Amino acid sequence: MRAVAIAAYLVVVSACARGRAPVLVPAGGEPRRSPVVLVPGTTGVELVDRETGRVVWGRTRNLFLPADGGYLLALPLDVPDGADDGIVPGEAIRRIRLGPIVRPIYAPVVRAMEANGYRLGQLESPSPEDSFFVLAYDWRRDNLDAVRRLAAALERLRLARGEDILKVNLVCQSNAAIVCRYYAKYGTADLEQAERGVRLVDRVRVERVILVGTANGGALRMLREMSLGRRYVKWLGRKMLPETLFTFRSLFEGLPIYRDDLFFDTDGRPSEADVFRATDWVRYGWSVFDPKTADRLERRGRSDLFGTESERLAYLERNLDRARRLHRVLEADPPGFDPPRYYAVQDAYRFTPERAMLTPTREGFRTAYHDERPVSRDPYLRALARAPGDGHATIESQLRLSPAEKGSLGAPPACATGGHFAVILDPAAQRWILEFLREAADP
Repeated sequence: MRAVAIAAYLVVVSACARGRAPVLVPAGGEPRRSPVVLVPGTTGVELVDRETGRVVWGRTRNLFLPADGGYLLALPLDVPDGADDGIVPGEAIRRIRLGPIVRPIYAPVVRAMEANGYRLGQLESPSPEDSFFVLAYDWRRDNLDAVRRLAAALERLRLARGEDILKVNLVCQSNAAIVCRYYAKYGTADLEQAERGVRLVDRVRVERVILVGTANGGALRMLREMSLGRRYVKWLGRKMLPETLFTFRSLFEGLPIYRDDLFFDTDGRPSEADVFRATDWVRYGWSVFDPKTADRLERRGRSDLFGTESERLAYLERNLDRARRLHRVLEADPPGFDPPRYYAVQDAYRFTPERAMLTPTREGFRTAYHDERPVSRDPYLRALARAPGDGHATIESQLRLSPAEKGSLGAPPACATGGHFAVILDPAAQRWILEFLREAADP
């Protein structure tokens, strides 16, 4: 079944790659039936120190300083869900300036929407004339925290527009697919309610969900970054250390759920390692359980952020359990779910981590990916470890939708380029988004 699905998708993307997305022109004041809300992906929103008002993420300087391994952004393990740690979301990031180089983030999307007749508004204080919004949320927290923020924002919008039922279109980039798909299915229901098939949807109706560069089934790259850390500016930038990423609860919900055989041994035979089993993180030295990371935590003594070893394991167990449960309800179709129309804009032309090799070492195990020497030099192992995708999410992960969602796809996946995080910057992707929204506005 997996091979059939991938083959079908490749036929689709090959066909659309030869064509062009339609070019739209401003609608000349044509009224829109529904407002549009863009939900950014992880790291796409500023984070602000509530007390000082200082932006701690989202400005150029935050990519380089402080050289703290990202500790300033870490969400302490003992902060309860929904509790305030002093850092709050600011605005969606429009652009980053690196000297003479300006790196666009969401500014091109905003310009494209405005050029096509949409009026940018603020969800904190919307006006009836506004028709395009960008949701700000704290991407360090679990995705249901963002769902609650989205629900509250849409209720404010409904009241501002004076509508009994608010009809809205959601454009979801990267991790935001989890947020938008959950809200469209379950509304404000918590996870326990969703597991019982409860939907709490009152006066908001989602008409269109447009998925842009999404990983519906998660991505192995998430485990890699949580284990090795990440820089946002290659070589010179401030590194987010593994222990910092370990505190970002949404990242656990981006782990790969779409297949069980994620790991193999040095002969290419499947391993029983399970990314959703906490004891395997300890055994294979993933993230904070890597001996080097554990030694650093011991030396620095920041138990106020990262807890003790036993507290880290308990925290991991809670987050893995919640992530698995969240994906289960997303893959289900609750009673009474009348799905909105779904669309997808994806990049499928890049080698993408699909599986990893586990190699015994003197210290424990090494996890090697498709572009690392122990795997890349062997054609057979390399073929096992990578698959077509957008560099982050494989095609199979991109296609991971529930039966009702798949049945409600309004068109085959549209093609754009740029990779998982930048595909939304491709002018072709923006034209596709506008085309899908135009279809929503047509009688």
